[in-house]
Amino acid sequence: MNRLILCEGKTDAILISYYLAKTAGWQYSRTCPNGLDIKTNKGNEAIKCYVNNNEYLAICSVGGKDNFGSFFKTYI
Repeated sequence: MNRLILCEGKTDAILISYYLAKTAGWQYSRTCPNGLDIKTNKGNEAIKCYVNNNEYLAICSVGGKDNFGSFFKTYI
């Protein structure tokens, strides 16, 4: 199963990933599966993928509180 978390900035993504690693066993993955492989074109957006057993998680920082809608429309 693929999961997606959208957050405001890169710091939020780091804190969320740290929390999920410590509490639920998610581990960083250098590659994302096809369904979660999103390529961003802005410097303030970032996508990092994590794996836990056969489940994948992408944590996406959208680059600011005003960018959630446009990020969702563009990439999801």
